[in-house]
Amino acid sequence: MILEQFDIKLFLAEYWQRKPCLIKKAIDLSDEPVSPDELAGLACEEEVESRLVRCDDTGKKWHLTHGPFSEETFLQLPPANWTLLVQAVDIWHPPVKNLKRHFRFIPDWRIDDVMVSYATDHGGVGPHFDYYDVFLLQGCGRRRWFTGGLCEADAALMEDCELRILEKFVPEQEFMVESGDMLYLPPRFAHQSISEGASVCYSIGFRAPSAVEMLQGISDELSCRSGDEERYRDGEPGIPEHPGEIRRQVIADLHQWLLQKVNDTDAIARWFGSFVTSPRYENLRFPQPTSKTGLKAGVSGGKGLARDSHARLAFLRQESETHLFADGHRYRMTNELMPLASRLCDAQFIEAAFLAPWLKNNEALDLLLALVNSGSLVLTDIATDSEE
Repeated sequence: MILEQFDIKLFLAEYWQRKPCLIKKAIDLSDEPVSPDELAGLACEEEVESRLVRCDDTGKKWHLTHGPFSEETFLQLPPANWTLLVQAVDIWHPPVKNLKRHFRFIPDWRIDDVMVSYATDHGGVGPHFDYYDVFLLQGCGRRRWFTGGLCEADAALMEDCELRILEKFVPEQEFMVESGDMLYLPPRFAHQSISEGASVCYSIGFRAPSAVEMLQGISDELSCRSGDEERYRDGEPGIPEHPGEIRRQVIADLHQWLLQKVNDTDAIARWFGSFVTSPRYENLRFPQPTSKTGLKAGVSGGKGLARDSHARLAFLRQESETHLFADGHRYRMTNELMPLASRLCDAQFIEAAFLAPWLKNNEALDLLLALVNSGSLVLTDIATDSEE
C-alpha cells in the first residue's frame, strides 16, 4: 500500500502548495534504499553532483565544498556538524528511483529528482527556503525540523556565506521525524533541520521553472515558427503631428500583433511538453541502437521495453493528434497510438505480450524504434522497476 497513513485527497485540498504537513509512518523504509557508504561512493564519482556542507559549533560559520570527493576527504572530516548532499540519486541507484512511484498523485513530469543527504550529529544546511515543493522522507536516524513563514525573494541572507542561509529565522513549528516519516514543504517556506545523531533524508523535489525560463522558452519556440520575412508594418498611415512621437495606436497595434502570436495554445502546449521532459543531465544516456528487425526479434524472443533510469516521458492529447514527449523530444502521432503513448508514460517496463501487436503497426514500430535508438527505452528481458 502506498502512503498508508496518508489521505491524498485531503492533502491536495488543504496542504499542497499551501502549508507544511507532517505524515507519520508514510513509507516503510525498514530496507534502506541507499546506505551512507554507497552515498559517499556516489559523491566520489565525476558524473555525480554532490556537495559537502560544514558548520562550526556556533552555527555562524558555514563552508560549502562541491564534489567529486576523494575517500581521504571523508576520513578527515570531524565526527559532527557536517552534511553530504548528493543530487539525483534516483538516476544512479534503482532502489531510490523506486521511491518516486509513491508520489504519482502528482504528475510524473512535475517530479525533478531525489536528492539524498547524510548528516552527522548536529548536521544541517542552515535555515533557508526553496522555490519548489519538496517531500522530505526520513531514512535511518532522526532529524528535528523547524518551519517558519513564507519568505519573499528579497529576504535577507547571511553575509559572506556561500549558502543561501537566512539572516533571521523565526521557527513557528517543530517536528521530530524518524524513519518512514515525511515532511511536506510548499515553496518559499523557511525551514531548517538538525540531525540528532547520524541520519539520512530523501528529498523528493518538484520542478518549478521560473517565469524567466518559461518566457524565454516560449519566445524561442514562437520565434522559430515565424520567418525572417515577417516584418513590422505600419497601421493606418497618417502625417504625424510630431515626427519623434511613438503614437499610442502604434503600441496598440503592436500589442494586438503579439497577442495573436502567443494565442497559439497548441504551439505552447507542444513547447511545454518538450520543456518539462528535458533531461537535467544531457550526457548520461548511452543508447543501444537496433533496427526494426532487431526490435521485432527481441520482442518475439520475449524481451520487453524498460524506461531508461532517468528518462522523462509525458504525452499530450489533442483533437486530431497525440504527442509523446521523451527527454525533450516530441513525437507526433495519430490518436490511434494514444493507448501506446499512455502506456509508455505510465509504466517502467512494458512486456512483450503488450508490444507484439503494436509492432505490426508501422507508425508504432517507428516510434518505438526511435525511442530505443535515442536511449529513452531499453530492449531487455528484465523488469527492474516494476510498478506493480
